[in-house]
Amino acid sequence: MKSRIPLHPPIAQASPENSSKRRSVVHIPDTLADLLDAVRSIPRFPSAKRTVRAFAELSGQSADLITLDDFFSSDSRDAFRHFLRNKGSARGAINTHFEYIASLRTQAEKLGWTKNKSMPEAWQRVLSMAPNVRCARVAEHFAKLLPSPADVTVSDLMDWERAQVTHKLKSYSAASLTRIEFFKLLRNCGYTEHQQARLRRADYGEPLEQFPTQLRAEVEALRRWQTRTEDTDDIDEDWEHEHKYAWGPVKSWTLKERSPRYLVADICRLYGFVKNTSMSRWQLKVASGG
Repeated sequence: MKSRIPLHPPIAQASPENSSKRRSVVHIPDTLADLLDAVRSIPRFPSAKRTVRAFAELSGQSADLITLDDFFSSDSRDAFRHFLRNKGSARGAINTHFEYIASLRTQAEKLGWTKNKSMPEAWQRVLSMAPNVRCARVAEHFAKLLPSPADVTVSDLMDWERAQVTHKLKSYSAASLTRIEFFKLLRNCGYTEHQQARLRRADYGEPLEQFPTQLRAEVEALRRWQTRTEDTDDIDEDWEHEHKYAWGPVKSWTLKERSPRYLVADICRLYGFVKNTSMSRWQLKVASGG
């Protein structure tokens, strides 16, 4: 009896239409669920699937909602390692999980997946340039949180740096260097012109006349004190007594004429930076002596 289902399906004749249909069948995975469906034949697939389940437990989402960009990102890797340590996993078990993650990434790339494909279009230029200045981690972090690089503020970068140091992901010097390099990258790409933080010296200075009354009085007293001589009698004795241990006796140095002027200019720039950047009101209050 002849079967209704042929043992060997007929081969379609080569034609541009058939070729385009065949190419359209190729599916590039975008989520973890897509990737798992495509790699069921790899060795030790059940073990790799357990790694995915552990990551899904961390994220609180199912595999069909977790994008591959999230799964393979540096932030997720750090969070996953911390999550496994808190669960009491041994070092060998943690390393095994990350071996499966590396294997899954290799399979995803073979299927045509490319890094950062699901990131917003506005971020693509920054993401492509970030590895050249060693800022890929921080660029990926903000690309997942903000729709455009233009939305990154100085306060955001300071918070990122503080979190890196607090969670012992980077040393202070390394986190600070990364933050600076990333801000330079955003500036070079033209994404920081609108921000309140104006880091060019000529932009963020504040005239001494616009200082709060108490702070202006302190700066003017400092300027008079620096330019005083032994015959000067208009110096506030209480002020001089309060600051003498910080500045030393009058004969301990000889100031050039321009030095007090430069000092006041530096104070004006410092105050302007504090005032015009996205710093907290508490910091501004402390800086202004309030």
